[in-house]
Amino acid sequence: MSAKGSRPVVVGDVEKVLNELAPPSLAQSWDNVGLLAGDRKSVCKKVLLCIDLTPAVLDEAIAGRCEFVFAYHPPIFRPIGRLVADAEGTESIVYRAAWARSDPSST
Repeated sequence: MSAKGSRPVVVGDVEKVLNELAPPSLAQSWDNVGLLAGDRKSVCKKVLLCIDLTPAVLDEAIAGRCEFVFAYHPPIFRPIGRLVADAEGTESIVYRAAWARSDPSST
C-alpha cells in the first residue's frame, strides 16, 4: 500500500509496474494487452491474479473486494458488441466486472 504520508496506490500505479515488467511494445500485434477497462485514478488495495477471468474468478474478486484483476489471458480479445446484464460469455463477465468496479487487465 502507501507509506505513511504518501498518496494511496491507484490502478495507474499498478498498470505502470506491469508495463515495466512486460512492456506493451513487446506484445504481438494481434494481442490485447494493458488496462482493458477501468479508472486509472481508482484506489487499488487488492489485486487478484488469474490465468482466465471466469465467472468463478470474478465472484472471488468481488467477494474479496479486489479493485484490480490481472488476467494472463485478456478477458476482452475480440470487439464486444454490447454489455447487458443477461449476456453470455465474455460480455457477461465484462458487464459484471464493470458494475462491481473490478478493473480487468491483461499483460
